Amino acid sequence: MNTKVCPECGTTFEAKRSDAICCSDKCRSAFNYKRKERKKEILQTYSNSELNNNCKTGVELSGKLELNSLAGRIDIFEKHILRISDEIKSIENKSDLHIQQKKALKEQIVELEMGDKLKLKQRSEMSDYALYNNYLNKAYQAAKQKGDQFAKTRLITESDIQNKFNHELKLEIQNYRNSLNTKLEKLNLELKFVQDQFDDLMNIQEQNNTRISELHNELRFYEARILKYESLLSG
Repeated sequence: MNTKVCPECGTTFEAKRSDAICCSDKCRSAFNYKRKERKKEILQTYSNSELNNNCKTGVELSGKLELNSLAGRIDIFEKHILRISDEIKSIENKSDLHIQQKKALKEQIVELEMGDKLKLKQRSEMSDYALYNNYLNKAYQAAKQKGDQFAKTRLITESDIQNKFNHELKLEIQNYRNSLNTKLEKLNLELKFVQDQFDDLMNIQEQNNTRISELHNELRFYEARILKYESLLSG
């Protein structure tokens, strides 16, 4: 935001938009009305002066046409300014919505990365001994939940897992690892989908920023032309 002085009431205000001229809608309406009335007065003064002096030469007639042309161009440029301002406002409103959407997606990404995915990854990296006793050993888990002081006697040992005849135990652990990998793959696909949405919004916002910059350049062009033509009308 930048500090400006309202041309209508003289109040100093912080402009939220670079193309803002007045401090409020009320002052902007009054300022635009007075500017249009001023242009009409200039044209009327010129027309009355021409009639009073009985000036009907080709040069003066051409001058009158030129003034009317300038006033017409100013009106056209002012319409362009309103159109551009509306487009900028529309893009800014969409950008505000995109910022909120990006924030929600970012939170979702962090939640997935640091929540479910991290837990699954940490679990998949456990040793067979820790994995089985913490998540598959139902007898140990039930005894532990009841507060059984002998719960640890139900833990399987490393030698139990290494025993080559304990095929069912090894298969149970392997099946559980496979299920963890399946969940991780599914979670990664979900993360990719959310990340793609986030990246798309980033690209859209970059395009919007480029478009707003172009529109501001157009605004400056039309504002400069209006100032020039108004100086010619009043000069």
